[in-house]
This record gives sequence, structure tokens and C-alpha cells, in this order.
Amino acid sequence: MPLVVRPNPDLVGDIYAHLFGNELTGVPRGLYWSVTVPCVPIEWCEQQHECSITCEWLEWPIRSWKQLHGMSLSTVRNPALVECSLYFAEHHPIRLEKLNLRRSDGGTRFRISLAGAFDLDGFDKHDGMNMRFSIESDIEFEGLIVVPDNLFPKPQGESEILQALQPFVELGAFGGAVLDRFRYILAPSIGDA
Repeated sequence: MPLVVRPNPDLVGDIYAHLFGNELTGVPRGLYWSVTVPCVPIEWCEQQHECSITCEWLEWPIRSWKQLHGMSLSTVRNPALVECSLYFAEHHPIRLEKLNLRRSDGGTRFRISLAGAFDLDGFDKHDGMNMRFSIESDIEFEGLIVVPDNLFPKPQGESEILQALQPFVELGAFGGAVLDRFRYILAPSIGDA
């Protein structure tokens, strides 16, 4: 039987944005969103394998995480940049057809709807071509991430991180930039949600 992708009802996915830019590869500096939906584990070769769907490089015309409500695949600025994958034992590209976000509470939780198709080969009974899926799941907004090594010039310290973010986001919707090993994280502020 071909693989059936279902969201894991016991887990909440996540969404975050990261500041990135690389002139050498033609990716302009911007705020790029990433969302991951955990799926029900898949049994293959007598073992349970984790499964999830991740969509990356989503660039929306918003300056606040609170404006994520109503964002979709059709509102992405550069659809050609979007990458979506099914992770089951390895990476499998998805042809994404639908992505919609709706805020589901007064906090940082959203409801995501995803639909598309993928091919799977080499996984015995799970194999198939153009296997379609359509899922809904809760996701939690985690915040902003800035990896200084991903930017040129490389920002140094919290004030330069905030200065690098300012053209792309309303900083009042976040707490301070906290250093976490090699990156800075800005958690969302829920005030005036």
C-alpha cells in the first residue's frame, strides 16, 4: 500500500523565520519562513521511522508574526524559491499545491493546511508516483533566528542583530535577541495580540 501521510495528533509543529542573504547564490537578504509538521511514524523494514513535512524559503509581505494569519502559498513573494519536503528515512521533494495559515488562538498557535504530491521509490510497499496528501495541523510560532555567519557583513552583538532585522520586521513584536551557541533567537511577544 502506498505511503499515507497523516499529521501526528500528539505533536505540535513549528514555524519560525530566519534572516538570510547570500549575494553569491543570488538570494537577497530577507526574512524567510520555515514550517514543519510532524506526521505519524511510518513502519518500514520492521522499524518505526519518524516522518514530517517541512516547507522552507517562504517569503511573505509581512512585518509582524501576527500578520501570519491568512498567509498562503499564493501570497509568497517568490514561489520559485519555496522548497517543500517529506522526511521519511530520507528527503523526498514535494510538489506543494496548497499552504494556508490561520491563527487559532490569541497566542502564538496557528492552524496550517497543506496539500501536494510526492514520489517514493525504494521503500517497498510504500512506493508510488504522484502520491497526493492533504493535511491540517497545529503549529507554534517559535520566533526569529539570526545566524551571524549567514550574513555579510557579519553582525556583531545584539545591537547589530537588531539593526540587521529592522528593515524586515517590527521589532516591538519580539523580546530581545538571546545568543544561543551560534545564533540569536528572538522570541515572540504576545502583548496586544
